[in-house]
Amino acid sequence: MNSFSIAYNNFKHNIKTYALNLMAMIFSVAVYYNFIALNDNPQIVQLNQIMNIVSSASTSTAVLLLVFLIFFIWYSNSFFLKQKKKEIGIYAFMGIDNYKIGLIYALEGFLQGVLAIVIGSFVGVLFSKLFIMLLCKVAFLDVKINFFISVHALIETIITFLIIFFIISVLGYFNIVRSKLIDLFNASKQQEGLPKLSKFKAAASIIIILIAYGMCIGLPKLAVIGSVPIITIMVIFATYWLFGSFFSMIMRYLLDKKQILYNGTNIVSISNIVFRIKGNYKTLATIAILIASAITALGTATSIKYNTKIELDLPYSFTYVLDGNTGDEIEPKVNKTITSSNHNILLKEKVNFIFVNKFKTDENFSGDEFMVVKASDFKKITKDLKVKDAEELLKKSELGSGEVIYVQRPKTLVQANKLQNIEISNLKYNVKMDLKTPLFGGIKNDPCLVVNDKDYESIKSNFKESKFYGIIVNDQKNTLDLSAKLGTIRVLDNNLYSYAQKYRSGYEPYGVIFFMGCFLALVFVVATGSIIHFKILSEAYMDKEKYKILLKIGMTEKELKRTISKQTAVYFILPLLVGVIHSSFGIAILSKLMECNLVLPTAISIATFIVIYGMFYIFTLGKFRKVI
Repeated sequence: MNSFSIAYNNFKHNIKTYALNLMAMIFSVAVYYNFIALNDNPQIVQLNQIMNIVSSASTSTAVLLLVFLIFFIWYSNSFFLKQKKKEIGIYAFMGIDNYKIGLIYALEGFLQGVLAIVIGSFVGVLFSKLFIMLLCKVAFLDVKINFFISVHALIETIITFLIIFFIISVLGYFNIVRSKLIDLFNASKQQEGLPKLSKFKAAASIIIILIAYGMCIGLPKLAVIGSVPIITIMVIFATYWLFGSFFSMIMRYLLDKKQILYNGTNIVSISNIVFRIKGNYKTLATIAILIASAITALGTATSIKYNTKIELDLPYSFTYVLDGNTGDEIEPKVNKTITSSNHNILLKEKVNFIFVNKFKTDENFSGDEFMVVKASDFKKITKDLKVKDAEELLKKSELGSGEVIYVQRPKTLVQANKLQNIEISNLKYNVKMDLKTPLFGGIKNDPCLVVNDKDYESIKSNFKESKFYGIIVNDQKNTLDLSAKLGTIRVLDNNLYSYAQKYRSGYEPYGVIFFMGCFLALVFVVATGSIIHFKILSEAYMDKEKYKILLKIGMTEKELKRTISKQTAVYFILPLLVGVIHSSFGIAILSKLMECNLVLPTAISIATFIVIYGMFYIFTLGKFRKVI
């Protein structure tokens, strides 16, 4: 029997052992194919406005995914190789050459990779239409999707993963070739011993993490943006010390507390955890960091998607701005066109405002123009649009001479600096408050200043005055045809801002980012869950004989199950807990920059991870019990 036949038979007999690992890799290959195939899909390519966003987002996501998958595949292969080294040692003891044994197991690992590529590519192609349909649904892309197979993406996916699996198989080959017979027999036995305690590292890990958290919360906006790389490095560095020293110290403390140690089956579960932390802390710390990254990515994508205030940019069905008496000529034509359609006018706003392009500020204001409006008109619009918390807002908007309200640009997600004062026509104005609220919508991408009516008249004498028109109709999402008809009116052809058109074209990027972030996070959570699964099963195989002895000396099956449940739960809960806390402070930075409450999207992201990891815990616990 040649090496390939032996490798094939080994692979066939161990297919159940590979099941979870295979599923994770199949899913990863399928997702990778679909991200690459997005750039070639003819229906997506036709969407000129969104194609650049889709292309850059899908490519970036695919690269991040690939980097993570290389680590995941390497780790899972290392796990299986470690479990088989005793078996490999028996082959070597029987006189089989190490080079041939290495070739057998390299081929076995490569066969696993080939199967994952074949099935993953097929699944990717099979669900490619559904993948793009989901993207279009989330991103509001109005396009009919046909089934399409990207040969280019398929070839790139197959070649990329073949190279990865080939390299990892070669590394496994050399690992076996260089192993000594005694090492092969003892490979499945992990050297146990109490970890060395370092109170300095334990205390330093907590202090560094707390300092990083303090920087997330306490630093001003510009400072926290520049400090993100430093905060990230501090947290990563301290997390390894946290698991290696601080948690070791806690577990040693529990080991010394007799009332805790001798309570039920704690003596077995706590002892196992304490003696294994030395070999597991790097894996647990890495998983905690990956979980934090995944939750932050998902939370950020969800936050951008759901905290993009559409009502700020699109409070009206149609808006347009005209100068002088032009609007009085156009308005009857607009009303006639809308009346003749299937839509009814629910609200009409007509407000004068000033463009101010000469001013001075103490801040690094990036724009070159302000819109200035009367306080009385601001109050009228706020009431008409039924703005949330309108009464409280109107109370705060009482302005004295020299006071202004700064209304940010409608599409502003992150404001680096707060405007504090501004000088217009040699008169200084202090900003009483800044806010995001519906006013003119996104027809002019300029910030707005609200001043009292007397100050408005003073400013008007030095600048040009224009007139804003805002119209709300019923069923505004289905006004594309009406938008086209209004666009035929002279002057409005390039001056009409339509809800239906902007809703689709303006918010597609947020949908794309949300979609990509969700899939990337999903791959992360599946892969990290699989890593914990492999780690726990590795210990199950090592402890199998020990648990059999415990059963023989009087431990009941119920007590054994309770012990296993506790031990398994710790490995899932610790990295998840640390990852959740890390990610919460990461999203706190985003919350500060966006100036909005991100509790809900953060809670959704964390809950999603807890549910998925709970499923992994139940599955792993069942496998652990079967091994024992």
